[in-house]
Amino acid sequence: MSRRSRKSIGREGKNTKESRTQAGIYVRLSNEELEESDSIENQMQLLREYVDSKPDFQLVDIFCDNGYTGTHFARPGWKRLMKAVEDKKVNCIIIKDLSRLGRNYIETGKYVEQYFPEKKVRIISVNDGIDSCNKSFETMHMEFALRNLVNDFYAKDISRKVANVMEAKQRQGHFMGGCPPYGYLWSKEGKHKLVVDQETKDVVREIFNQIIEGKGYSQVARNLNERGIVSPAGYRFQKGFYRKESMKEMKWWYPSTVRRIVDNPVYMGDMAFGKSQSRLFLGEKRIRLTEDKWGICKKTQEPLVTAEIFWKAKEVRRKKEV
Repeated sequence: MSRRSRKSIGREGKNTKESRTQAGIYVRLSNEELEESDSIENQMQLLREYVDSKPDFQLVDIFCDNGYTGTHFARPGWKRLMKAVEDKKVNCIIIKDLSRLGRNYIETGKYVEQYFPEKKVRIISVNDGIDSCNKSFETMHMEFALRNLVNDFYAKDISRKVANVMEAKQRQGHFMGGCPPYGYLWSKEGKHKLVVDQETKDVVREIFNQIIEGKGYSQVARNLNERGIVSPAGYRFQKGFYRKESMKEMKWWYPSTVRRIVDNPVYMGDMAFGKSQSRLFLGEKRIRLTEDKWGICKKTQEPLVTAEIFWKAKEVRRKKEV
């Protein structure tokens, strides 16, 4: 029997390596999904076991989006996965089920039916029994479309329910923001009640007084910066409401920062809600609403300025902007 040269063996090894499936595991969980079976840990375990059962699969990396909705694809883990696809490091994406990929019917369909085939990327949905490499996948397009549509309807139903619950709580005077407005802190009773922040209350009052005196937003912001008063964003970082290191540098006041304070009825003791609207269940993306469409719940917390001062400041600015 003739011997094979070292060169041919090396070439064969190289080809074997290149022919292996370069797999990327993708896991996702939104804040609204509470099923234990959908937990990030369970998804990872299921998909790792699947990859381990395939001798020709090589796990490149695990791409994770924990706390991200599937209604859009602006997710850090997903973006990292797409970069790996573009760089040709991943040619197979493995997911627990199609809803992990996304719950937007149109965008998810574009990825699976257009983008991935163009990039020659294989999709495996373990629990759905879907593998785009199988010949049967061609006949499963209708099933895929139906599953995708169901996932889309599910997301819109969740959106409607969350919107209704949020609005009901806001009408009762509950503050539903991610961090308290500048000038306030969370109450010891819970995050949905506000108490006056003794460290920043006078800054808020001074802003309103300067506006009434005729100063513009830019003048007020410049004055605060010159005196070294930390901006709301920088102050929230100091208090631990913001944890990203980039927020540490957000120490400057801007005209828009001052304007948001002057426009917010929270400072006269009222709670505004419905400032923006995102009704996914009607196919709408988030939009900013005009003040006349805001909802107002009266006397929900201790005011920092009187109603007279609040409306006087608004009137002064209105006249200047005419």
